Amino acid sequence: MRPLLIDEVAKAKAARLRAYAEQPEHYYTPYVDSAPGDKPEFVIQLDTYKVVFTITKSPSDGALVRHLSVSIPAKGYANPVAVFAIADLLGFTGWNGADKAGKDWTVGMHETEHCIVVAQSYEVSNA
Repeated sequence: MRPLLIDEVAKAKAARLRAYAEQPEHYYTPYVDSAPGDKPEFVIQLDTYKVVFTITKSPSDGALVRHLSVSIPAKGYANPVAVFAIADLLGFTGWNGADKAGKDWTVGMHETEHCIVVAQSYEVSNA
């Protein structure tokens, strides 16, 4: 079992990350910008969970998506409930507070990057 402590320090880290990523001048554009996991502004460490979060802008149509990846320093993947709790801290909506992701979340494992990825449509008016 890998612990995830969501205390005031974790909440403050997530709030800073979210505030940075939600500024339009910091939106991430794939194939244009360098990988967000290589930029400290988009990365936080919560216990042993590495968290990368962006508001990603589609280069083709400008659509915005909350984009989260969570990895751990082990062979396996992060516990989905821990990932959902982290997503909740970063503004994802619809989590049931237990074992079900939001209905409009896309969740998957990225084998090359060895992380769990979560995406949800982002509307600026929700910010």
